[in-house]
Amino acid sequence: MILLIAAVNHLNVIGRDGKLPWHCPEDLKFFHKITMGCPIIMGRKTYESLPVFNGVTGLEGRLHIVVSKTNPKKDLSTKIFVDSIEDAITIGKNKSSLIFIIGGSQIYSYVLRHKIADFCIVNVIDDNTLGDTFFPSYLLNSHYRERSLNRDLINELVRDTRISEIEMSSQGTKTTDDRIRSLSHLLQTGETFKTAFYERA
Repeated sequence: MILLIAAVNHLNVIGRDGKLPWHCPEDLKFFHKITMGCPIIMGRKTYESLPVFNGVTGLEGRLHIVVSKTNPKKDLSTKIFVDSIEDAITIGKNKSSLIFIIGGSQIYSYVLRHKIADFCIVNVIDDNTLGDTFFPSYLLNSHYRERSLNRDLINELVRDTRISEIEMSSQGTKTTDDRIRSLSHLLQTGETFKTAFYERA
């Protein structure tokens, strides 16, 4: 299953000067919990905006698949650079039954236009900060329809991923119960954001 995940504000902004233009710990915690243990697909600019720990760029516990025409192909065990979204998805599917697409704007546009994502998770941040990078909501509304979140939907998503008892052993164990708990975070709307869920029309 391929899930697109994005955080936008009331102005449809997703970035400014290569960074998030707001600080929303609740949303960051949500993103961390739901993507942990899964491959995350992103563009080069999104990758370069990730935090750096001990000189290493990236997020722990997740395989980074970076779509870039300018970076050389290389596999650094937790980071793989590829030339196309299609290649990224092929690699992701070989690693896990659940893949997340995390941006940026061009990646989102391509994925939505071609209806690549099975579902889309959009966290609307309670914020009106101006920015220079925007989420392509017109494509989302054209090709996807909003669906109400409930426990039955979470159970359906877990069934659809056909999760094995242990996934991505190189990233640590990920059991079915872990994935249920992870996807259950979709039901936990925070005080500073609201989660909207969309399925392919």
